[in-house]
Amino acid sequence: MILLLGAEAVSQFYHTPFGHNRIQYKRFDWFFYTTSNFEVYYYPGGQEYAREALDFLEDEFVKLTDILGYAPYTKTKIFIYNSIHDLQQSNIGIGGDVFTIGGKTDFVKLQVEIAYPGKADEFKQELIEQLSSILINDMMFGGSLAEIFQNSYLLSLPEWFINGAAKYLAYGWSSEMDDYIRDYLSRRKISGLVKVQNEDADIIGQSIWNFIAIRYGRSNISNILNLTRIIRNEENSIASTLGIPFKNFLSQWQNYYLQQKQEINNYYISPDRDDIIAEYRNKNIKLSHVSLNPNGDKLAFTYHKDGKFRVYVADIQSGNKKKIVSGGYSVNGQQVDENTPLIDWADNETLGVLLYKRGYLYLNTYNIHSGKKFQKPLTRFRQVESFSFNDNGKLAVISGDVDGKNDVFLVSMRRNALRRITNDIYDDLNPVFIPGTAAIVFSSNRENDSVKVSGPNLKDVSSNFNLFIYDLDTTTTFFHRLTNTYSKDIQPIAKNQYSVYYLSDQKGITNLFEYKVQDSTFMQISAFENSILDYDISFNQNAFSYIMLDRGRPRIFLEERYNLNKQNFTPQNARKRLEQAQFVVSRLPQNQPERTVIEVKPIEVEIPEVELPDDFREGQVNTDNYVFQDEENEPDIVEEIGPGDDLIDTDDYVFTDDSRSTYKPESFFSNYRKLEKKSRIYGPIAYEPRFNFSNLITSFAIDPLRGFSILVESEISDILENHRLSGGFLANTSDFKSGDIFVEYNFLKYWMDFHVKLDRKVILLRQNDDNVEELVDLRQKYILNKVEFGASVPITNSFRIEAAPFFATTEFRNLQNQAVSAVSTVDLADDNVVSFTGVRGAFVMDNTIERGFNIYQGSRGLVEFKTYYDLSGSNKSFSNIEVDLRHYQKIHRELTLAGRLFYGTYWGNNKQDYLVGGMQNWIFNKTENQGEEDPLKFTNSTDNSNILFTEFVTNLRGFDYNELFGNSALVFNAELRFPVFRYLSGSPISSNFLRNFQLIGFYDFGSAWNGKPPITRGSGAQTKKYVSNGFIGEISNFQNPWLASYGAGLRTVLLGYYLKVDVARPIRDFQVGSTRFYFTLGLDF
Repeated sequence: MILLLGAEAVSQFYHTPFGHNRIQYKRFDWFFYTTSNFEVYYYPGGQEYAREALDFLEDEFVKLTDILGYAPYTKTKIFIYNSIHDLQQSNIGIGGDVFTIGGKTDFVKLQVEIAYPGKADEFKQELIEQLSSILINDMMFGGSLAEIFQNSYLLSLPEWFINGAAKYLAYGWSSEMDDYIRDYLSRRKISGLVKVQNEDADIIGQSIWNFIAIRYGRSNISNILNLTRIIRNEENSIASTLGIPFKNFLSQWQNYYLQQKQEINNYYISPDRDDIIAEYRNKNIKLSHVSLNPNGDKLAFTYHKDGKFRVYVADIQSGNKKKIVSGGYSVNGQQVDENTPLIDWADNETLGVLLYKRGYLYLNTYNIHSGKKFQKPLTRFRQVESFSFNDNGKLAVISGDVDGKNDVFLVSMRRNALRRITNDIYDDLNPVFIPGTAAIVFSSNRENDSVKVSGPNLKDVSSNFNLFIYDLDTTTTFFHRLTNTYSKDIQPIAKNQYSVYYLSDQKGITNLFEYKVQDSTFMQISAFENSILDYDISFNQNAFSYIMLDRGRPRIFLEERYNLNKQNFTPQNARKRLEQAQFVVSRLPQNQPERTVIEVKPIEVEIPEVELPDDFREGQVNTDNYVFQDEENEPDIVEEIGPGDDLIDTDDYVFTDDSRSTYKPESFFSNYRKLEKKSRIYGPIAYEPRFNFSNLITSFAIDPLRGFSILVESEISDILENHRLSGGFLANTSDFKSGDIFVEYNFLKYWMDFHVKLDRKVILLRQNDDNVEELVDLRQKYILNKVEFGASVPITNSFRIEAAPFFATTEFRNLQNQAVSAVSTVDLADDNVVSFTGVRGAFVMDNTIERGFNIYQGSRGLVEFKTYYDLSGSNKSFSNIEVDLRHYQKIHRELTLAGRLFYGTYWGNNKQDYLVGGMQNWIFNKTENQGEEDPLKFTNSTDNSNILFTEFVTNLRGFDYNELFGNSALVFNAELRFPVFRYLSGSPISSNFLRNFQLIGFYDFGSAWNGKPPITRGSGAQTKKYVSNGFIGEISNFQNPWLASYGAGLRTVLLGYYLKVDVARPIRDFQVGSTRFYFTLGLDF
C-alpha cells in the first residue's frame, strides 16, 4: 500500500496531505532474470511468464530497434504482474502528478509494468506495445541528462504520435482499430490532429502509422521519429519525410479509410437504434458483457467507470433496471480490468457473478427476487476469462489461469472439487456446455487436435482461434475440431448437439455465425458494419442481445424474435484481404537458396478413428454426484527429447513446397545489432533495492515572514518505489540564511506504511524596534527541529488512518549586538531552548480524479489531531485539531464548482494562533498590524518562539495577512472554475497558456477568535492594544467579526509557472470595500 504523504507548507506547489491508497493484499517477493538488453522481474507464480517474455522480447527487441532506428543506452526493466488486480497494488507512479507544468522535470526510466492479461496471444501484443512505448519515449525524451532537461521544456508531442506508434507496432492493422476509425471518421471530419485525446488519440494514431506503413513504407517510421527528435515538430517531420504538405497527408489518410467505409456500406447494415436497451452518454462508461436468462425475459449486463463496476438486471418487458452488485474503486491513471465481473445465469432467477474482492476471485450467485447470495472462493485461479453453468447450475466450466496457463476447468458449485481439462500454453477460451450431453465446446488458438502437447514458445502462439469439442467421458487423446479458419472464431453458444453459434471475423468484421455439426458446415447469420463485442442468445424466445460500438459509444442492443436461420454473405473488407494476401505470400517460396531435400519414409501407425457421437453420450454425466479426478496424481505425459536426438518435428515439419520465404532485405542497423554477442540469460536473482532519481522540482514561494524564496525538491526511489527518499529546501533570496530543510523516507512495501520525517525551519529577523526609546537594531533567530516516526493503515482505497509520534525542539537566539557584550542599555531576551514530545493522528479521505491541471472532481477530507508536550517544564504544552473538507462538483465537462471548509482550534497552556486573511504565495503581500498583542510583534525583550507554530489561514481575498487572529479559525471558500479554451474546444490545445487558462468566480467567508465562537454581533470583539512613549491605549472593535469577499480571477501557466490573478471586493460589517488585486503563484485548493 502507498499513499501520497504531504510535506510541510513550504512545498504546497506539488504536494498535499491528501492522496489515494494502494492496498497491498498480497506480499510481493520479487526475482528477476537478466540479459544484455532486459531485466524481467516476477514474483511467485509468475516465473513462467518471465521466462516466456524474456525469450520473446529478445527476438522482438532486434525487430523493434531496426524499425525505430534507435537502441537505448541501458537495459529495459519489465515488471510482470500475474493479473491486473495485482498490478493495481503496485506502488509505482502513485506519487507522481498526472498533469504537470514547467519547473518539474521527470527523469525518463526504461521500465514498464505489465499485467498478464490471461491470454498468451494478448500477452505478446501487450509486451510489444509497452516495449515500443518505452523505447519511443526514451528516443524522444531520454539520452543524456542535458537532453532530458532540454526536451522536458522544448519537446511536447501529442498523444496520438507516441501512443499511436506503440499501438501500431504491437497490433498493426487490428480489427478494433478498423472498426473504431470507420465509426469515428463517419461522425466527424478531422481538420487537425491536435483535437484528439485519450483513447481517440491512441487508436487514431495507430491508424495514421498504419496508413504511413501501407502507403509510404515501414522504413519511414524511423525516419519520421528521428526527424521529430531533431526539429521538435511531428507535423513538419511527417511532411518533410513523405514529401507532402501535412494538410494533404491528413486528407489522404481520411479518404483512405472513408473509401473502405463506403465499400462496407454496400454490403453491411447498421443495427436498428430502436433496439437499444442500454446506453450511456459518458464516454468513460464501458459496457463489457451481456447475458440473457433461459426464458429470455431478463437481461444482465456489466457496467464499468474509472475502475468501479456494477451489474444490472433489466426486465425486458418493463425496461426497469435493478442493480445486483457493485464494487471496485476509482483509479487515476491506472490500468483497470474491464473484463470482470463475468456473468452467466444458473437458472431463470439466479445470476452468477464472478468478481474480484480484495485481490481474490469469487464466484457468487444471486437470487434476483429473494436476494439470497452464495459465495464460492476460487483460490487456485489467478484470473478468469469466462465461465458458464450447465443446465441445472450445479457445474460450471471455467476458462482461467492456473500455473501461468489459460486452460479449461470443470468446477462443482456444491463441493470443493476442480478438474483440469486442458494443460498447455495455448489460450482455451469461452467454454460452454452442449445441452443434454457430456461435451464442452470452446475456442482455442491451438494448432493441432492433440490433448497432450508440449510447447510451443510464446512467439509461436497463433492469434487465430478455432472451435473444439471435448467430451468429458470419451475424449482422451484428441479434441474434435469444428472450425479450421484463418480467423478468430470465438464465444461459442451451443443451441443443441447439432448447432453451435459463435462469433467470427473471417470477413474482417466480427459477426454471428452458425456451425452445423451434422454436415460440418457454417454460415454467416448477421452482417453488421461494426464488430459484435459480446453477445448472448435465448433460444426459448430467439432473443439476440449484443454489445456494439455505435457513434463512439458501446451500446447494448436487443432483438426479440431474431431470425437465427437466415443466411448472409458479405465480402471480406480491405483489412482482411490484405491480411490474407500477406499470409499467402508468406507461404510462397521466393528467392530461396537451394536446399538438400531429405526424403523421409512414412511410418505407418494405426490411429483409431475418432468420430463425434450423434448424441454426444447424452445423459452420461451425473451433475449431482460427478466424480472429479485427483489431477495431482495424474502427471502430464510429455516426452523429454534431448538436444542430440535426431528426431523429426512432425508438428512443424517444413515441406519444400510449403516453406516460407527467408529472404528479407536487412538494414545496416539490423546487421550491426547481429554483430553483438548472443544474449545469455542469468537468474533467477533476488531483487535488491537500487535507487535512482525520480524528479527534480524548482519553483518559487512567497513566505509571509521570509519573503521571496526559492523552493527545490527532489525524490529518489528504488525501481519498485517501495522505498522513497524525498527532500528539499526553501531558501530566502535576500540572504539565504532563512529557510527550511526537509527530508522524508517512506517504506511502502507492505499493507502498512512507515515513514521517518525530518524538518528544520529557520526564521532570521532583522528590523528596527520602534517601541523603545533608543533606536536599537533587532536581530533574532528562531529554529524548529522536528523528527517524526509514522505509520499509515488503509481502510479502503480512498480512506486511511495515520499515527505518528514525534520529537521537536524550538530554539531562540538573540543576535542583537548588546546581547553578546558585557554592557547592555536595553532589556534583552535570553537565548532559550524548549523540547517537546507529542503525537499526530489523522483520518484522510480522498476519492478525487484529476481531469486536468488544477481540475479535480470528487471529494477530499482531513481530520488531524496534534499535541505537543513540553519536556522542559516551562508550561509550553498545547494541542490542536484541524478539519479540512473539500469537494469538487462537476457541472458540465470540466466546468467545476469547488468548495472548501477549514476549521481549526488550539487549547492548552500555550495556545497558538491562526492568522486569517490574504492568499498563499501572495507576491505583493501586506500584513495588518494588530498592536502590542499581535502574534507577529517582535521586540528585543521578548522570545516569540510561538511564531514557529503560527499558521496563516487562507484564502480570504480582499484582506491583508493577519486581518484577524485567534486561537480558533474558520474559513469557507467557493469557486466556480471555468477552463475557457479547454471547455470550448473540447480537445487538446498545444499552448500551455491557453490549455491551462481558467476564469473563476469566488466567494470567501471566515473569522478567527479567542474563546467562544463569534456567533452573535459583539460576541467576538477584537481589542487592539498600542504602547508609545509610555502611553497605553486600547481600541475595541464591536463590528461583525465575520469577514467576506467576492470577486473573479484568472489562472494560467506563464513562463512555466502557474500564475493566479484575482480581483476581490471585501465585505466588512456588511459594507463592501474597495477593489483589491492579488497576484499569487501555485495551485488552488
